[in-house]
Amino acid sequence: MHTLPRLRMFDYFGIEAVSAIACSQFLFCFAFWTKKRFGFSDADNLLLYAVHGLAYIFSAKYGGKLADRMGHERWLALCLAGMTGVTLLGWLPAWTWRGAPFVVMALYTLSIGPLWPTLETAILHSRGSISMP
Repeated sequence: MHTLPRLRMFDYFGIEAVSAIACSQFLFCFAFWTKKRFGFSDADNLLLYAVHGLAYIFSAKYGGKLADRMGHERWLALCLAGMTGVTLLGWLPAWTWRGAPFVVMALYTLSIGPLWPTLETAILHSRGSISMP
């Protein structure tokens, strides 16, 4: 069941642009953070990003389906809230456990994975001057 979103196409494109820049920046800097704070080697970071890829596969597939059921805007808000919460969680000074970056990466990826299919579907169904076939 698709209902027309309240946001317009321009709003979704703005969210997508900011999210793309922020997600890329976070993921680029994450490896430097793990090297500096936890002493990760290149092999450790490779394993960390393998966790990211694996979590992304599942979160994108099932997140898109959940967005169709729950509503695109509601699911989009949950994804953005999850990304914000996990990013703040990574800043906690109490993180001394070496597995903490893997937890943060997995949770972050579970938040960003459904974001892109949700945005694409919401853009497809949004009001705008450009009509979609």
